[in-house]
Amino acid sequence: TFSPSSLTGSSLPSLVTAKPMLSHLMGDYKKWFYSPFLECLSEDMKTIAEELKSKTSYSSAYTSFSKTMPFYGYYRGFDYYYNRCSGNNYSPSAQDIFSNEYFENIEFFKSLDSYYTFIHDIGGHPPVIPQVDNYSNYHEKESYLKSVDNSLIKLRNLISNMEFDNDLDNINLIITGDHTDSYGFDKNKFNLFPERISVPLFYKPAINNNVFELN
Repeated sequence: TFSPSSLTGSSLPSLVTAKPMLSHLMGDYKKWFYSPFLECLSEDMKTIAEELKSKTSYSSAYTSFSKTMPFYGYYRGFDYYYNRCSGNNYSPSAQDIFSNEYFENIEFFKSLDSYYTFIHDIGGHPPVIPQVDNYSNYHEKESYLKSVDNSLIKLRNLISNMEFDNDLDNINLIITGDHTDSYGFDKNKFNLFPERISVPLFYKPAINNNVFELN
C-alpha cells in the first residue's frame, strides 16, 4: 500500500481517521504543542475511535513520539490514550506498554464484547537502539536495523502470546507503517504532498468477522 506522507506529523492523522492527507492537511513541524497556533485535527473530522464508539466496549491507544501527543486531537474517541515522548522511546516502547497492560488485565479484555486498540510503535525511528563496537564506533545502519528487528520481535511475541491464550482468532489485526525513509525531503516543505512512499500492509481478519455490523 502507500503511505499518505513521508513524515509522521502528516501520516498519523490519516492513520487515526482513515482519511487521505489532503483531507486533513496536517503536518506543520514549525509549531509545537505549547503554541497557540498548533495545527490540530478538525472537529468536523471524526477519528476511527469516534466512529467505532457505539460498536465497541472499550478503546485505547499507545503511542511513543512527540508528533502523536494528544494535543493534536488524536485522543478523541478513545477511553484511554497513552503517549510518551521523552527519553528512549524504544524502552519501554508503545508495544511494551500495551503488552504489559493487556496481559496484566487479560480477564478485563476477555470480558469485553469488542475493543479497539491503536499502537504507534517507535520501530526504526530515531532515537534508535545504539550499536557500538569494541572501539566505541557508532554504526548508524546497524542501529537502525537492530531497532527494527527489536520492534518485530516484540510484535511476534505479542502475537504468539495472544495465540497461546486463544485470543488471536477473535482479533482483527492490521499492521502497517506510517512512513519509510523521507529520502531527503525537507519536512518543512514537502510533508504535505503525497510522495507515494510504499509501506507494507498486513491484515489478519478474525474468524467470526462481520464487517457489515460496522455499517
